Amino acid sequence: MTDLERVVRKKIEKYREDEWAIYAHADHDGICASVALNYLFGDIETKFSKSFKPKDIPEFEDKKLLKICDLQLSERQIGNLLDQGIEIVNYDHHEIRDMKHKNYLCLNPKKLFSKEYISSSGLIWKIFKPKEVAWILASGSAGDLAIEDNLELFEFTKQEYPELLNGISLESIYSSKIFELAQIILMAFDNPEKGFRILKESIAKPLELYNTELYERYLKKRESIRNFFEKHKNRVVEHSKFVLIDTSGLRYSGSYSVYLNLKSKDEKVYIEYDSGRLFFRNYFGSEDVRRIAKLFGGGGAHGRSGGARTGKTFQEVYRTIRDYYENRQTFLLDF
Repeated sequence: MTDLERVVRKKIEKYREDEWAIYAHADHDGICASVALNYLFGDIETKFSKSFKPKDIPEFEDKKLLKICDLQLSERQIGNLLDQGIEIVNYDHHEIRDMKHKNYLCLNPKKLFSKEYISSSGLIWKIFKPKEVAWILASGSAGDLAIEDNLELFEFTKQEYPELLNGISLESIYSSKIFELAQIILMAFDNPEKGFRILKESIAKPLELYNTELYERYLKKRESIRNFFEKHKNRVVEHSKFVLIDTSGLRYSGSYSVYLNLKSKDEKVYIEYDSGRLFFRNYFGSEDVRRIAKLFGGGGAHGRSGGARTGKTFQEVYRTIRDYYENRQTFLLDF
């Protein structure tokens, strides 16, 4: 047991199971991290937020310890929880909230390991090494595109679950069942409690997820996205450096850029515009998408995926990004 694991376990073992709770993002990383913590420490009350930056925090009545997974709470929100007498262990991997307080422990991997590509799921592997749920933590990490700074997790998963993963290169992982399982888990985003329960029931049999309604919904989603690109080529604008997709008014926003990026396997940045909401993806290239997201006041946990909101039209967004590339040196000096 490492010193870090001892510190974390000491925090937890002061309390009974009913005295602490988990608050997590409703996406693949948050759900996978929560399932792993429940596996490690018992059936813990777990609540989810659809936003990774929740505006309001639910009540945690009679709780003395709160674990945060894949949620970027503000310093004010954390301070309010501490003022309520709740001890906090923060596994978030976005911005570091390293506040000085005896009842606050910041476990952000950027702080602990000075690494960018470790998600909350990957952090749990780094600390506890729970082999029985390694595939779940690998799915959460792969879904969050947090791979190369946690290759030990993927190497172990490849050895123990060759049916899920047969290589640890980015391309191998993106084309693996481990990555597909992450996309299946993501189908529970609107009902994360249900996805949480289904995943807990699948710990010993990961392929059972292919027999759930989540997989059926995943297939419908994939077919819908494929049909969009076949029928609406006029809503896709290509540049030598990026591809911009207008998905305004469509279901599954954020997923069209993922689909096209994985299909193309090139170094372009793939961007979606959904009525002012922007998604940035760059799975195979070297461009840090946070630089582009920053043009619109956005950002991201790492350089491969980001987001923003804007009042600009689709055409205005295209021109802004085009100008960024055509006047790149000027823009870089501004950063």
